[in-house]
Amino acid sequence: MEPNVNPIDRVIRILVGAALVAIPFVVPTNGDWVRQLMEVTAGLLGLSLIASGVLAYCWVYNMLGINTCKQAT
Repeated sequence: MEPNVNPIDRVIRILVGAALVAIPFVVPTNGDWVRQLMEVTAGLLGLSLIASGVLAYCWVYNMLGINTCKQAT
């Protein structure tokens, strides 16, 4: 896997991912299954963003042919 995510993009992904992972722990669940599903989805999306930030690789960027890393000339 060749890195395809810019360092600034990596930091943003990690911060947003951490915020999404924190949602289930911060927002109280009142037993509504829709809310629980949204919290689990936010947590999984957050983990995905953190992973792509740490690995500097985004599979969506790869599928679309996007590379935000600066290329050495």
